[in-house]
Amino acid sequence: MPKKTLQKEAQDSYLKEKFASRLRKAKAYRNITNKEIVRRSIELGLPMSESTVSKSLKGLIRPTIQRVALWSEILDVYPYWLWGYGSEDHVIGASYEWEAKQYLDEINQIFFKLHPDLQFLLLQIARELMTSNKNIAK
Repeated sequence: MPKKTLQKEAQDSYLKEKFASRLRKAKAYRNITNKEIVRRSIELGLPMSESTVSKSLKGLIRPTIQRVALWSEILDVYPYWLWGYGSEDHVIGASYEWEAKQYLDEINQIFFKLHPDLQFLLLQIARELMTSNKNIAK
């Protein structure tokens, strides 16, 4: 077998397993059953059978772009995260972004009500926390 074919097969296998790993992680995080995934896929107009769901979770099939979009909609994660980009440790989705935006809005409202001297002090404290404890930053 030619070297390029072996490399392509190895890459394809890696992508399938990476995708399957992310699917399992998001599925567990969202606490969703295979039957619920099938039901949601039907509702969204791109039906998957329980067999397809099971094979995807086991890394036995490589999904199409349409399936990745469907999975990301069902599991509320970004498609690029399912493809293996981003941090492995975090299930990243629209809900996470929305929550982060809510915190940021609240922080902004509080910050701009403070006296400028207190704003400066608060900024200094935040910078000190970030430099002294790298584990805080994500």
